[in-house]
Amino acid sequence: MGVYVNPKGGDKEGWLREHATEISREETMSWDGYGGEEILLCAVSDWHGVAIAVGYRKEEIQYWTENAKDLRPKRFYKAPVSEVLKVSTLESYSKPGSLSSWAGAFEEKELLKGGM
Repeated sequence: MGVYVNPKGGDKEGWLREHATEISREETMSWDGYGGEEILLCAVSDWHGVAIAVGYRKEEIQYWTENAKDLRPKRFYKAPVSEVLKVSTLESYSKPGSLSSWAGAFEEKELLKGGM
């Protein structure tokens, strides 16, 4: 099913404006920041409105950018993992190359930096 951004109040476009930076399709396709402090998002428009999918693994990104059958309009973004964790179910998925969850791996990194 995937991971989606669902901010309280439902203002997905507002959440993107406040927390994400739009990037090009080419930047999305060449992304090598998996497991870093930022994560990719894909805003997909259809007759229901806008859905914001989270690129928690490379296969998600490939589906967005290489699926010729999916003709829905798409915009691509990057956002801090810390913000995406607050408005999605990302914490329940394993981080690429790790046995830790996204939330656990992020918390460990913050503790090592002296944050949180």
